[in-house]
Parts: sequence; structure tokens; C-alpha cells
Amino acid sequence: MPSYYLGKIGNKDSTFEIHACTAPGNSFRWLKQSQISDEGLFHELMKSRFKVLRDLRPIYCTAINPDIERGIEYSPHDYRDGVVHFVAVHQNQVLGGLSVAVDIDKRGVPLENKWESGRFERGADLDEFRQNYLVMKHGENRPIRAWEMGELYRHFVAKKFNGSFMARFGLYKGAYHLLRLEPRKRQLATTFIWVFDAIPAYFAMYRYVGAVLRNYTIEKGATLLSPGVKHIMSGGRCGGLIYDGKKISRDIEVPIPITTRERDGLAFNVEKVSFLDGVVDLLMLEKAIEANPILLGLPRIKGFNIWDRYKLRNALGIIGSECFDKCKNISLSYRIGRAINALNRKIILLRVCEFV
Repeated sequence: MPSYYLGKIGNKDSTFEIHACTAPGNSFRWLKQSQISDEGLFHELMKSRFKVLRDLRPIYCTAINPDIERGIEYSPHDYRDGVVHFVAVHQNQVLGGLSVAVDIDKRGVPLENKWESGRFERGADLDEFRQNYLVMKHGENRPIRAWEMGELYRHFVAKKFNGSFMARFGLYKGAYHLLRLEPRKRQLATTFIWVFDAIPAYFAMYRYVGAVLRNYTIEKGATLLSPGVKHIMSGGRCGGLIYDGKKISRDIEVPIPITTRERDGLAFNVEKVSFLDGVVDLLMLEKAIEANPILLGLPRIKGFNIWDRYKLRNALGIIGSECFDKCKNISLSYRIGRAINALNRKIILLRVCEFV
């Protein structure tokens, strides 16, 4: 297949190949159409999304667009320049996917929906974030440039199965390779700022890769806030989600699949769902590993406890293993850090993790 093979990951139960592809006819950065545009894999990804809905599992994403007659789910953004799809394949079946729309400084990213909103409501405006994030968090007096930011969307895995978390880790690791590591080798701009919107349960998954609430990072004082699901409260009659006395969510209309006798047993109710706006900063995480490869030299993150830090540390030992393994620093702390990674792989029964 002409998709771009990134690597494989797995345990005793399942091994997943991680591929990247674009919509038919599209290239991606240095990769020509003949190297990454895979019509067959792209269509299987669309079908797998629809299967999730057919199993009456909502895809909590903005602009859900199921085509019941064709048995696919697609976003109008899937076909635009700068979009790449990461796919987890097991025994020739697509069991997971993660799509990323990179901001190429031409038409915005899907999260906003302000360039081609169509019948979808307008999303969160990223203009202020784009202008101020690097100033507030990294002391760089400039806005985010083309190719430096991407939106994660349509993240899913098939029905729960043994090793499903491996599929998620593989998707994250594949994205890290193609968006961060490979462009850096080619001395190109890297996509190190990942933005997304998610319900609390999905936000919890992104915390494995260091997610924090996005809006608070550009406020005065630049607070890093990453509350656990158990500490997020319902706003009751006022609606929304509350943490530490503040509303931290916005409501979005989402099609929720329901059973019906019509249209092959599938229909949708539109419901208001509370979403959290998040960001993953790969540069911050790489700096944290460099500062302390044993415990992570993270800045203070409100709502992120010791157990959260432990889980993030172990996840980064797999997803960002290159930061530990290929570092020129041969100090005792790095040797201990690599030993922790090896022990963690044994604990979770990771048998293969090979990426190009």
C-alpha cells in the first residue's frame, strides 16, 4: 500500500502497524502523493469511524458527518491540504485512528470552522492563542508560525479489546515521529503544539501525553491546569463543567447515535455536550525529560498529582523514547531513566516497539 509506514507496537495480545495516509490525491510536506496518499486505507478509516457510530458509540468531535447510505463518516476537513491521518492496523483491519489538521497558515484549522463552516457551528477561535502562546509559555516574542500547530480530531479505537491502549500509544508515537522528529531531521518547522477539544473522558487520555487546558495558558500568569475527571463537576442548571469554582468548558452540538427501525437501524439525536479545550506542548515535555529523565522536570501543573505525573512519565518512556535513548547526555540520571523505561515495558508486556 502507498501509505507511509511508521512502525509497529504491540504486546502478547496484539501487534499494530502504524501508518500515515492522506486523502486521495494529497501529498504531505516532503512526502509525495505516491508515498502517502492511499485511497484504500483512507476509505477503510472512514468506514471504521462509521462502525463506531453503528455500535452506538458517539464520536465526541465537532462537525460529525455520517453518511449512512455509504457507511462512512467523514469530515470536510479530511480532504484539505495539511491534514494527515494516523491509522492503527491489526490483521488488515483498521482498529484505531487519529487525524491531525496542521495549521499551514492558509485556511485555519478545523477546530475553528471559521473558513468553511458550512452547516456546522463555529468552533473556538484560535487567533488569540496563536498570537500569544509562545510569548507566555516560552518567552518567544512571536506568534505560532505555519506548520507549528496542529489539531487532533477523530481519535477513536474500535470496541474495547486486549491491547487497545497499545493502539492509542502507537497512534501518539506515530504522530510524534511524523510531525516532530522527521521534520527536525530535515531542518523543517515541526508541529510541536497539538490542540484539541474533548469530553472529560477523552481529555483524560490526552493527559497521558501531557495535556493541559488551553485557554488558561495565555492568561495573565499563564496557568497550567489539568484537572482529573473525578475533580471536574457538573454545572447543574447553569450547564457546563466546573473546576475550582470556574467554568472550564463550552457546549457543542454533537450527533448521538440511537437505534431506530428506519435507515438500517441507525439515526442520530443532536445533543449539547460539554467539551474541554486542550493543548499538548511537545517542546515543554522534551524540556521536562531533559531536565529530569527520572521524574520529569515539569513546571507546576494545577490538578496534576503525583500519580498523574507517574503515568505521564511512563507513557513518555514509550511515546517519546527517543528523548531518553538518543540523548547525548550519559549522566547517571539518563541511565536510570532508560532503566525505568525498560522496566515499564516489561510491566505492561510490551514486546515490540519499532519505529522508523
